[in-house]
Amino acid sequence: MELLITDKHRNPHGTVHGGVIYTLADAAFAVASNSHDVPSVAINTSITYMKAVTSGTLYAEATEFSKNPKLGSYIVEVYDQEQNRIAVFQGLAYRKTKKQS
Repeated sequence: MELLITDKHRNPHGTVHGGVIYTLADAAFAVASNSHDVPSVAINTSITYMKAVTSGTLYAEATEFSKNPKLGSYIVEVYDQEQNRIAVFQGLAYRKTKKQS
């Protein structure tokens, strides 16, 4: 996923608000955890901010760290256009029982 930073994404300090970075990472996590045709919901997430950013484009890339029939663990790296790591997000998803048709 990607996000072009605009003025509305900045906090009073002039840097991108942490909630914006979290939302980008969470969206990538949601897409990845629901990519197995089984509805999944977050049961735990955390984020670590590594570097402040003020402009440019942010990218979020989710990697499935582990999965089993009920749980999936994901790492999402958020970085800028120069490949600087901005944040690392970790998410645990619960895989719901697939509804029978």
